[in-house]
Formats: sequence, structure tokens, C-alpha cells
Amino acid sequence: MAESTSPEDEVKRLHDDLQAWIGRGDVSRWPTFESALADDFVQIGPDGIARDRATVLDLVAGLKSIAGPTFVIEIKEARARTLGGGYALVSYREVQRGGSRDTDRWSSALLSRSSTGAWRWHHLHECWAG
Repeated sequence: MAESTSPEDEVKRLHDDLQAWIGRGDVSRWPTFESALADDFVQIGPDGIARDRATVLDLVAGLKSIAGPTFVIEIKEARARTLGGGYALVSYREVQRGGSRDTDRWSSALLSRSSTGAWRWHHLHECWAG
């Protein structure tokens, strides 16, 4: 798979992996999803709970095929701010449809470029859209 060229592209790519995993159980997408999360990755979900990388991977692994083939994740209004040192902060709106319930959330993600050019996710903070 070609590396993403922009932080916004990376956000879309990772969510494409999630959509394929959660919707169709596409196992070919798991390695790229897993490798995108840095060792120090932390997610603060819309429920306010902070989760480390291992916890997030366990949680997402359990979502395989759970939403069915009509599941869609749409990324809207993605905007990156370059922070220097290979880091970028990306804010975006994530809309999920077709699972057990539709959801809409705002997210901010801290990404960095690895030496290979791949984006790595360090921090993700999500909140429900009002």
C-alpha cells in the first residue's frame, strides 16, 4: 500500500481500514491499522475514557464484522496543522452509518511521520458532535 501523502489522507486511510474491518471483517486491513498506532498511542473516546494502544487494539479486534457490509465511515472537514518535527494535528468530523446506531463525532489526532514516511498515530481525542 502506498503511504499517505498528507495527514488528512492518513485520517481517511485509517478509517477506510476500520470501515472494512468493522463492516466486512476484511482481515487484509488489520496489519495497516495496527501498525499505524504508535507504541505510545492513547485514545480518549467520546465516553471520556482514556485507552492505551493495547486496549484499543483489543477493542477494535472485537468489532470484526459487527456492523455488516452496509457500514460506512465518512470523514468530513479534515484540517491539518503542521507542528514541525514531522508532527501534525488533524481535526475532523467522523460520521458512522449502518451499524447498530448512527454516530457523529469531532476528533483531533496527533500524527507523526516515521522514517519510512508512514504516518503514526500518537493521540486521538473524540467527542460527540452536538
